[in-house]
Amino acid sequence: MRQPETFRGPSLPELMVVIRKAHGADAILVSTRGPSDTDGRNYEVTAAPADWHPAPGRKVPAVTGARGPYTVVLIGPPGSGKTTTAVKLALHGLAFGGRNVGLLTLDTYRAGAIEQLQVFADIAGLPMEVAYDATDVRRARTALIDCDVLIVDTPGRGARSRNELEWQASLAALEADEIDLVVPAGLRPDVASAIRRASDGLRPTHAILTMVDQLPDGCGLRPLRDALGLPVQWITDGPSVPADLSPSTRPSHESIERAG
Repeated sequence: MRQPETFRGPSLPELMVVIRKAHGADAILVSTRGPSDTDGRNYEVTAAPADWHPAPGRKVPAVTGARGPYTVVLIGPPGSGKTTTAVKLALHGLAFGGRNVGLLTLDTYRAGAIEQLQVFADIAGLPMEVAYDATDVRRARTALIDCDVLIVDTPGRGARSRNELEWQASLAALEADEIDLVVPAGLRPDVASAIRRASDGLRPTHAILTMVDQLPDGCGLRPLRDALGLPVQWITDGPSVPADLSPSTRPSHESIERAG
């Protein structure tokens, strides 16, 4: 079996042309690094053929059902890394990599948010939709109905966020299987607790801790876990997409197959 190769160049679209020539249209992205993490000029992408898998023999979770894609929604404060985490989950072999994954964004408020996710979607060859309200969510889900998994990016929501009835209606229309509260690992426990309380109406099921690599040596995650009061599902520990993602506990979607 051919192994992953690393490609470097100044433009992601140009790199993807080279990668698809080398490994085919279904090439797997193992990791992606931006210029700030390389030499200041070039992107670096490690890719592998479609039949490569980082953990041979691991059973891919069965997550599809008659209702449509298994739906994972990421919520959390601005700057917590929801968009990058969404792409990591979509591509990582220990998450949903290897499944037919679609991306949906409800973040139509932040400047550049749609474009940021669209760039990742284009590079990875993932279908993506944008929804502006609850009615549009239903259209977007229909467009992505053939996906096994739907990963949803949302607007940043802080502890003092108010009057988001339209956005909450969009979330309700998704009928999510998981709602993951994404918070940076360096967040003060009291702030994390306030954000957790503010999100109660959205009914989060799990937490994802991001930017763990930015914690000082010896700084543990226990106070943050306790403040959130949610099972921590995933941890991200660097900027590389999708490599810097690891499970904190056994993911809830493992071995799940929804009944019709």
